[in-house]
Amino acid sequence: MTTSRTVTIHLDENAVRALEQLKRQIDSQLPDDVLPPFTIPALARHAIVKWCDQQAAAVQFRHEVQGNSEG
Repeated sequence: MTTSRTVTIHLDENAVRALEQLKRQIDSQLPDDVLPPFTIPALARHAIVKWCDQQAAAVQFRHEVQGNSEG
């Protein structure tokens, strides 16, 4: 069973601008008859999830390295 939690993240102007630029780049590569696959909020959620995954992987790696050096 998974639990869901809600987090509100406020992005600064630079982050929003970068997301808008990324969306324009993605949209420009699509054929004319294809609807854009992402909205700005969807891109933001994806970026935040990827960042969290990277942070968690780094913590897990440090924990494994410390565990190996103690034995």
